[in-house]
Amino acid sequence: MNLDLQGVLKVSLNSHENLGLKEIPDYDTITNLFMSLFKNFLNYVLPSVLSFVLAGIYCFVDAFFVGNKVGDSGIAAINIAYSLIAFMQAAGSGIGIGASVRYSVATAQGKTEEASRYLNTSYILMTLAGIIISIPMLVFPIQLLELLGASRSIAELGKPYFMILAAGSLVQVFGTGFTPIVRNCGKPFIAMISMIAGLVINIILDWYFVWIKNLGLTGAAAASVIAEAIAFVICLVCLIGVKKIHLKCRYFVSYAKHILQIGLSPFGLTMIPNVSVIVMNRACLRYGGEQALGAYGCISYLFCIIALVIQGIDDGAQPLISTYYGRGDEKSLSYIKKLTMLFSMIFSLVSVAVCIPNGYRYGIFMGTSESVASIIKNGIVIFSVGIPCLAVSRTITSNFYASGENLKSYVISYIEPVFIFIFLQILPHISGQNGVWMANSAGQMCVMILAILLKRSPENKKRVAAKQQLSLNDVTESE
Repeated sequence: MNLDLQGVLKVSLNSHENLGLKEIPDYDTITNLFMSLFKNFLNYVLPSVLSFVLAGIYCFVDAFFVGNKVGDSGIAAINIAYSLIAFMQAAGSGIGIGASVRYSVATAQGKTEEASRYLNTSYILMTLAGIIISIPMLVFPIQLLELLGASRSIAELGKPYFMILAAGSLVQVFGTGFTPIVRNCGKPFIAMISMIAGLVINIILDWYFVWIKNLGLTGAAAASVIAEAIAFVICLVCLIGVKKIHLKCRYFVSYAKHILQIGLSPFGLTMIPNVSVIVMNRACLRYGGEQALGAYGCISYLFCIIALVIQGIDDGAQPLISTYYGRGDEKSLSYIKKLTMLFSMIFSLVSVAVCIPNGYRYGIFMGTSESVASIIKNGIVIFSVGIPCLAVSRTITSNFYASGENLKSYVISYIEPVFIFIFLQILPHISGQNGVWMANSAGQMCVMILAILLKRSPENKKRVAAKQQLSLNDVTESE
C-alpha cells in the first residue's frame, strides 16, 4: 500500500488550486492534512467496527447460552433459524446504508432538502420491509426451517426462537437500518453506544431467561428482541433532532428507487453469506450428520463476527468515501480507500493467526461435545484460508457502492453462494466433510479474484476518472 505523503501533497495542491492560491503548502501543512484525514478515518471506522462486532455477538451470545444449556441440537437449531432472521436484518441494513450514501452525497453537494427526503423515504421502506418479510415467517415456520435443511426435530426445537424474532421484525429492521443513518448524520459514537446498550441487555436477559428460568430458545429469542428494541430507541431519539422535510407521495417512488439501487449491494453483503450458510447447512447434514451441522453452527458464528468486523471497517469509511466522492475530491477518496484495505487486511491476518490454534478450545467453550469440538478444530483451519480473501472482496465491494458503481458491487455481493454451490458438487465427493469446508474457502478465493478483476478493469478506471458525482440529478429533475 502506498500510504506516503505524496498522495496527501497532491490533495493539498489540488485544494490550493481550487481556492485560486499559487503558493505550494509547506511540510507542516501537508502533515496536518495527513493527520486530519487519518484522524477522521479513525473517528468513523472505530465506532463502526465496534458496532458491527456487537451486532455479531448478539447471535453468538444466544448460541453460547443455549449451547451450554441445551447442547449441540440447540446450537444447530439457532444456526438454521437465524439464517432467515438475518434476512430482516439485511433488509434494514440495505435500506439504511442506501439512504445513508444518498444522504451523505446530497449533503456534501449542499442539497439539504433532498438529503432529508432520503431519510424520510428510508423510514417508510423499513416499515414496509418489516411487515412484508414477517408474514411468511409467522405463517409457515416449520416449512421454512425444513426448507433450510433442518430435520423435523431440529425444526420443532427452533420454531419458538424463529417465531418470536419474526414477530419482532420491525424492531429488527429498524434496529439495523438506523445504525448507518445515525453514523452518516455525523454521530458514529451514538450508533456505537446503542449497540453496546443492546448487547449488555441481551447478555443479562439471556443469562436470566435461559439459565435461571430454563426457557431455552424461547428465552434467547425474547432477550434478543428486547435488546434490539433498546438499541432502536436510542437511535430513534438521536434522529428526532434531524431536520424533517415533508415527503410528497409523488416523490416516494423516485427516492425509493435511488435508495434501493445502492441498498441492494449492502443487502447482499449482509444476506448472501446467510444463503451460503443455508447451502453449507444442507451439505453438512448430508456428509457429516447433525454433529457436523452443530460444528458448522459454531464455526459460522465465529466467522460471522470476523466478517462483521471487516464490514465495520468498510462501512465506517463509507461516509467519508461518499462525501469525498460527492465533492469530486479524487485524491482524498483514493487515500481513504487505501487505508480501508490496509486495515481490513491486517485484521484478517490477525484473525487467521488467532483462530487456527484455538479451534478445539473454542468448541469446548461453546458447550459442544468433545467429538464436535474436534470437528470444529479441523474445520476452522480450512475455513481460515478464506478470511483474507473475504477481506479483499468485501472492501472492494463497499468501495464500489459507496461511490455509486452499483452494478459491479451487485456482481460481487451476490456471486458467493454460486461459487460455493459449484464446489460443493465436487469437493465433498473427494474429501467428504473436509470437502465441505474446502468449498467455502475455494468460493471466497474466486470471489476475491473476480473483485480484483472488476476493480482493475479499464472501464472502471475511465469511469472513476470521469464521474464526479452520483447520478442524483434524476431525482432533482423529477421535482
